[in-house]
Amino acid sequence: IISILFPPNERHRAVSIFASISAVGLTAGPVVGALLLHWFWFGSAFLFVVPFAVLAIVLVGVIVPPSRRPGSPTIDGIGALLSMLGLSGIVFAIIEGPGRGWASPAVLTPMALGVIASVAFVLWELRQENPLFDVRVFKNKSVIAGALCMAVVYFTFESMGMLFPQYLRYVANESILL
Repeated sequence: IISILFPPNERHRAVSIFASISAVGLTAGPVVGALLLHWFWFGSAFLFVVPFAVLAIVLVGVIVPPSRRPGSPTIDGIGALLSMLGLSGIVFAIIEGPGRGWASPAVLTPMALGVIASVAFVLWELRQENPLFDVRVFKNKSVIAGALCMAVVYFTFESMGMLFPQYLRYVANESILL
């Protein structure tokens, strides 16, 4: 989107604004979430983002022009569906595993379906002329190293974001808001 909307001499500014907004969201998100959970019910944290999502969808439809490049690739709907099914099944199983038991059919079934859909996604993407995600990039060891480093940082950050408030609340008997 940035390469479509901004000429090369303005892209650095666009990326800076994007990074700044992302940093604000990353920083403010846990605080806003804690405030919502403190004053409202659990679902308010999800409902809070709905107006922002609707606004973003509308703005993209209004601001981002359609691609005028001849031969523009179409959206890989099957790849999108397979990736969604794969990730949803695996994540659901990981979330439900501790509570329902890892050997439970309610956990093993979505895990198996998620793995099957993920394998199908990779096989599908390898055969596409314009894949949703070109899995061939993982042939480059630098890409693998960078992706693993980013995954470790992301999972560490998100884990602390989920565990620290629970520690404050249930172990230290402190307010999440401090």
